[in-house]
Amino acid sequence: MQQTVKKKVGALPFITTSYGKHGKYLARSEFDVPAEAYGDGWLTGMEAAAQFMDAIRENRPYFSIASVLEAVAKARDDSTGWQCVGRCGAATGFLAMIEAMLRATARDYDCGAWIRERRDEQAELHAEAEASRQAEQAERNRAFVARMQAAKQAKRVREEEQQVA
Repeated sequence: MQQTVKKKVGALPFITTSYGKHGKYLARSEFDVPAEAYGDGWLTGMEAAAQFMDAIRENRPYFSIASVLEAVAKARDDSTGWQCVGRCGAATGFLAMIEAMLRATARDYDCGAWIRERRDEQAELHAEAEASRQAEQAERNRAFVARMQAAKQAKRVREEEQQVA
């Protein structure tokens, strides 16, 4: 049986990478919390959510917020209810705190307007990029047509020269 060594990665203690005895990469976990009774896990999840929010606020070294949330959701989906012993309590506690933070933020800030501004900026950038892409494609098409016309003209000239000769 291969011995596994886990190492903390970056900004959060619950993001870990597992290596084999000889340093070979095995896996990465975005929500490596202990298996606990539901209530104890809930408290662990609350602390993990606090660490998560602190890391975001302090702009700690890069970690994928989406990957953490996906891992938490998966841990919650693996649950068997409030009587489980596992990671489901921690996942549920974590998500409950994130939900509370989103609700508080949405009450205090006009998040919808901010998101719509970002959406409009992205739509404008996308439209500019698409227009540029289409212009480049049109130019490639024009160049291709010109090459084909030149090739046809050259072929006609050769055929005419062969007929004369």
